[in-house]
Amino acid sequence: MRVKLLRLAIVADIHGNWTALSRVIDRLEDLQIDAVAGLGDYLWTTTGDAAVVEWIGRTSPGYFVRGNGDTMAYYERCRRLAHTDPRAMYEAVSALPERIVLDLEGWRVLLQHEWWPGGDPATLGQRLLHPPYVGHDVDLTDIDVAVFGDCHLPLHHATDAVLIVHPGSVGAPFDADPTSAKFAVLDLTPKGVRLEHHAVPFDIDAANREIIAGRAVDINHSYYRKMTEIRLKVASPNGEHWEPVPAPVAWMKQRTEV
Repeated sequence: MRVKLLRLAIVADIHGNWTALSRVIDRLEDLQIDAVAGLGDYLWTTTGDAAVVEWIGRTSPGYFVRGNGDTMAYYERCRRLAHTDPRAMYEAVSALPERIVLDLEGWRVLLQHEWWPGGDPATLGQRLLHPPYVGHDVDLTDIDVAVFGDCHLPLHHATDAVLIVHPGSVGAPFDADPTSAKFAVLDLTPKGVRLEHHAVPFDIDAANREIIAGRAVDINHSYYRKMTEIRLKVASPNGEHWEPVPAPVAWMKQRTEV
C-alpha cells in the first residue's frame, strides 16, 4: 500500500530576485511539489519585486508569512530608492501573518520568518539550532517541525522533540555559494518527515540588472557583491565560512509511537 505523502517546498528571503526565484519555480515543477511555504522578505526595490508578489498571489496551496523586511516601515525606507512607488507591493506583503502553524499528515509545522539570536558569531549555528535557545523567543509548544527564514543560511538540526530548519535564501545567500538559490523540501508522511536541501544556480548579471533598473539612486557596487561582503563576516562553527549545502542532503525523523 502506498504511504500518503505531502511534499512541501520552503522558500525564504527572495529579496526581489525574480531571476533566482524563477529558477527555483522551474525546479519545484520538476520535484512535483504539493504546496509552497514562504518565509518572508520578498522585496528589495528591484524590477523583480512585482513578479514575486504576483507569484505569491497565484501560488496555491501556498502558505506565506511576512518578514521583517515586509512591513510598511520598511516601505518608508525603500520608497526613496525606487523609480516607481512600491506601496501597493508592500501593502500586499505586510498583510501576511507573522506566524502560521500547519497540521500536515499528523505533524505540526511552524512557519516563521525571524529567529536570529545575538551573541558571538562563532556560536551562531548552535544558537540557531538548539531548541532551548530558540524556545526563549519562539513558542515551540506542540511543534514537530519549526521552519525559519532570516539567517540566509541552509541549516537543520533534529532532536527527539523537534526538527529545526533554515532553508537558506533564494535571492541573497550568505553561504559560500552566493550564485545559487537555496530552498528546502519537506516530505511529510504519517510515519515520518524527510528534509532535503536544494541549490539552484542563477544568473548573477541578470539579478544585478533587476536591482540597477529598479533603483532611482546610484549604487556603488552590486547587491551580490554586498552579499559576499556580509557572508564573509558570518563565521561558521565548523569552518572558516558557512558552506553551501550539497544537493541532496537528506535525513529522516521518525515519529515516536506512544
